[in-house]
Amino acid sequence: VRMDHPVFDDPKGVTFFDSHFYSPYKYIYGKKVSTFSANIIILWLMSIFFFITLYFDIFKKILSIFSFLSRKEHKKKAL
Repeated sequence: VRMDHPVFDDPKGVTFFDSHFYSPYKYIYGKKVSTFSANIIILWLMSIFFFITLYFDIFKKILSIFSFLSRKEHKKKAL
């Protein structure tokens, strides 16, 4: 196991999650992409995902479902 200069290690697999954090490149759908570009792609995808969830109040809907389920469980325990 190489402990010094992990930047120079090549990724072990051909999927995005097989490469280590300091890898010089990552594979996205079988294509070699620089780590900087892969990180920018992931940040943009996360930003778009969170924008959609905030725009459509998906977090509020999920929380209301959980609160409904917890109220239902409390009513069962009370009886």
